[in-house]
Parts: sequence; C-alpha cells; structure tokens
Amino acid sequence: MAGEGTPEVSFELPDHSYEQFTWELNEHAAASVPPLMETLPSSMMPPQAGGELPLRLRINGYLYMRVVGGREPFAATEPASADEIATWYETWEPRIEELAAQLEQFDPAAVEAGGWRDAIEAQQAQFGRTFAGVHRATVGQAGRASGEFIERYGRHFGQERAVDATALLQGVPNLTSERVGALWNVSRLLRGAPGLAGQLRDGRDPRAVDGDGAGEFGRGLEELLGSFGHTTQDHLEDLPSWSEAPSQIVPFLLTYAGQDDARSPRVAEQQRAERRRELEAELRAAAESADGEGGEGGEAAALLALLPSAQQLVPVTEDHNLLADQRLASASRTRWLRIGEHLRALGALSEPGDVFYLACGELIDLLEGGVRPSDEELAARRAQQVAWRSVAAPSSLGAAEPAASSTGGPAGDSAELNGLEVSAGRYRGRARVAASLDDARGLQQGEVLVCGASTPEWTPLFAVAGAVVTDSGGMLTHCAIVAREYGIPAVVATRWATRDISDGATVTVDGAAGTVTVEQV
Repeated sequence: MAGEGTPEVSFELPDHSYEQFTWELNEHAAASVPPLMETLPSSMMPPQAGGELPLRLRINGYLYMRVVGGREPFAATEPASADEIATWYETWEPRIEELAAQLEQFDPAAVEAGGWRDAIEAQQAQFGRTFAGVHRATVGQAGRASGEFIERYGRHFGQERAVDATALLQGVPNLTSERVGALWNVSRLLRGAPGLAGQLRDGRDPRAVDGDGAGEFGRGLEELLGSFGHTTQDHLEDLPSWSEAPSQIVPFLLTYAGQDDARSPRVAEQQRAERRRELEAELRAAAESADGEGGEGGEAAALLALLPSAQQLVPVTEDHNLLADQRLASASRTRWLRIGEHLRALGALSEPGDVFYLACGELIDLLEGGVRPSDEELAARRAQQVAWRSVAAPSSLGAAEPAASSTGGPAGDSAELNGLEVSAGRYRGRARVAASLDDARGLQQGEVLVCGASTPEWTPLFAVAGAVVTDSGGMLTHCAIVAREYGIPAVVATRWATRDISDGATVTVDGAAGTVTVEQV
C-alpha cells in the first residue's frame, strides 16, 4: 500500500484496444525501473514501428509482455551438451569483465560536446550484445535441456514421479548457494558476539562496529563483500549494491545468527545432493536393465544421456545472474553516478543520484548544455517511484485480468488460492506479503513469503521462510528452483496472492496440491 502523501497507484493499459490481449509481468525483470532505465536505447528490445501493436509495455516502470500463442514445442535439434553449456564461463566472463571495467572507469569529461548521444548509444549496444549473448549461452540452452528432461521423465516413469525429475536437477553447486553460505559464515561470528549483534540491531553501520569480536567480524564481512559485493537489489541501477550499502544484508545476518548450526543452509543443500545421487543411481540401473530395448538402451538410457545438460539448469541460472546480470547492473550504476557527479560539478544537478530520474533524452540534452527539470519535478518523480515500488504489480493485465476484489481479500472463514505445485510439502504459518526485496528483508524465521516473483537476490530469504507463494512463475523459474533446493513448500503462478492474502494472515501452503488456504485475520 502506498503511504500517506505518496501518489496512488493503479495499473492501466495505455490503450483500450490492448485490453483484448493478455499482458504478463516479466518476472525476470519484475521491479519498477526509474525513468532513465525505462527510456534507454536497447539493442535487446529494438524500437517498434509506429502503429504496430507492441510486444512489450512499461506500466508504472514494470515490464509487461504481450502473450502470443501458446508454449512453443521443443525444437527438433538436440540440446547442447553439458560441456558446451559450461563453456559460457570461459567465453563470456572475460567480455563481461571488460565491459564492466569500461563502465566503471568511464570518464564523462572525455566526451566531446555533441558526442553524448553516440557515446551512450554505443555503450548500450555493447551492453545489449553482451547481455543477450550470455543468456543465449546459458538459460536458453539449459532451460531447453531441463524442460525436455522433465517432460520425458514424466512420460517414461509416470507423472506421479514428476517430483523425482526435478529432484534430479537439484543439489548442484552454484554461486547463489555459495553466497548464502558466506552470509551464514558471517552470521556465526555474530552468534558468538552478542554485543556486535546488539549494535547492528541499533542501526550501527556493520563496517563500524567495535568491541569483542569486531576484528574477526570485520574481516569476515569484507571477505563476503569481496566475493559478492556487486549483488544488486533486483537489478535496479538506482539502488546501491551490497558493497555500497552493506547495511542491507544486516537483516539476513541477524536472522541467521538467531538459528543454531542445525539450520545451516548447507544441510538442506547436502540433503538435496544425497537425494539427487540416489535418483541418479536408480536411473543408471534402469538404463542398464533396458539395454537393447527401444534403440540404444531404451528411454531410460536416453534420459541418462540428457541428464548432465539438464543439471546445468541451477548453476547457469544462478551463476550467470551474479556474474553477468548483477555484475553489469552494478557497473552500469557506477557509470551513471559518474555522469551524475559530472553534472553536479557543473551545477546542473543537485546530487549525482538525480540522474536516474531523468529520461534518457533529457539527460543527453542536459549533458549538451540544455535545461534540466526543476527540483520539484525531480522530487515528484522520486515520490512516484517510491509509490510504484510500494505495491506488488499485477502478474497480468488485459484479457486475463479479473474484476478487482471488492473486499480487498478473501471472504468467509477461509479461502483457497490455486497455483502451480513446484515444491512439495505442507506448511502453515504467518504470511509476510512483500511488494519488494526491501519489504522482504523483514521476513522472520518460519514466515510464509508471499511476493510477485523472486530473483536470485532473494535467495537468502529461502533459508528463513517456512514456505513461498508467488503471483507468477513456473516449474523452472527462480522461486521453484530455489524452494526445492531448500526443501520448503512452494506454490507459484497464483496470479493474485499478493492481493488476496493480507500481511499477517495465517496460510497453509500445500506444495504438492498447488493450493494456498488463507484464514481470515
């Protein structure tokens, strides 16, 4: 809900003719971006011809995509091998680092008058080529392999074994689980130093704590930030990374510090790995017993051959996000702040961060000596952005959008929401409805996280949550993958959970049935 004094938020399509179509929130970019990010030229999403029905819309800074047809069947070509998928590290990491260095070291004073449009467009074109190339080499290939594996496994062993198909893809080492493990390690230092934890609860900067254990804690914190400091907040370039503002990880550290060692996220990871190895052995035995049946070893053997490619899903999904998506967003933020500081030094902006509340055309005009919007206009844009981020955007608009609830929530003693079952288990607990990652940091141990969608920056919360419910998602999206990794129930694609579940309500999440029962508060 928008706070007092902030603008009201409604999600409306810009043209009545668009209402006959379904527009789905892009859950991979499910946060509201500021004016600069919304108006940047993009080689990944080139401009559409005038009068053409758009494939994408920005509404309140959120990205919606028009649904065209149904799901495409798997391509006839064979998925790439695991080795081919894994080559993305050596192929693309050097290019990512090269681009990140260029953005971080960008010198605005080196751009000649009249050259700003070309400079920004060239940077964005290189950004787009790198970003698109990484995604084609990672999630595109691994997603196709894992999707085909799950479908074929269900056909061969029966749909009642679908949970085993996904379990075969879990418990694989990845950088996101390493990041959660690094947070856990630092939390152990706090657990043994209650004085430091008290300072953090009182709002002390984690880099400025003192007293017993402060030295060891400081070294642990810097090691964590050295490896994962470019972690962003939902890829938003106007918000600081972990390195810039380490206070944002304090809620994770304090919550983890309250847990004993048995709650270590590594325990859940080991359990997933053990279950995966058991199922691999079973599949291998089935392939050996089927030798000679149905071609080269039968369908079980074909599944065994496909498995290594499918098992790239978790590592490439999580790793590319940290090494490419978040790394480049963090570097790009540094670039924009350098430009903002350049304008501040010229007296054209009050503070560097104002740059994010200029449209790209306005920024270029200002850099070329034009007039900027007034302080009042920039303040209004900031307030509008806060309001947009204070609500969970609808998962879909247009033809799929039902009439708004007259009560703002389910009626009667209880109500049931239906979604997609992606992680088995049944859990009853208090709902924490979060419109943003900032909201979600308040999640307490055992609460049910209810959100629009999750991205890898949300992963530390899965070691705290008792269950997760989202508006959007699918079997192979981030929430589903990570919920299975931590062994907690999850239901996704409910469409209206953030609207129909009140914060603090008691809910029962059935991750096998795909239902969420909501009790009235």
